[in-house]
Amino acid sequence: MCDIDLSSVAAWTTTSGRTASPSSCAGPIRAPTASFHATTRRWMSSGRVPARATLRLHRTLGATVGALLLALAVPTSAHATTGDFLYKTSTGQDAGLSDANSAIRINLPGTTAQEPGHSPQNFTVSTATVFAEQDGEGDTCTAMNPGTKLGEEREVGSVIFS
Repeated sequence: MCDIDLSSVAAWTTTSGRTASPSSCAGPIRAPTASFHATTRRWMSSGRVPARATLRLHRTLGATVGALLLALAVPTSAHATTGDFLYKTSTGQDAGLSDANSAIRINLPGTTAQEPGHSPQNFTVSTATVFAEQDGEGDTCTAMNPGTKLGEEREVGSVIFS
């Protein structure tokens, strides 16, 4: 059996008290001895941290900072645009979206495939791509820069903000 004497990493003592290298130590390793506990108390009270503990702290801190930076760098799937997108429903009532999600196709309330809305006005800070049909279907789409107003002839059923 072997004792681990942590006061000197290179020194190992066997049950007979002889110093041996770890490779020459045969048998199971016993629990830490009183010298282990004395050494531990000594470095804890002195305020010095052993190099091995410092290395573990650096690795842990590095992994934590890396994970935080990765979480901040990965974009989320939907950001909100700021401002209002106004339009008229198929019955001519004023309607709009305020601070809507971007990069998501939004079907405009009060519009249907048979009766789309009209007169879109983009007062957001994002470019709005308007589609004549629901779910962004159809061949007709128009990109509206911020501040753009289109007339009654432009039908709208859905919009995507970029």
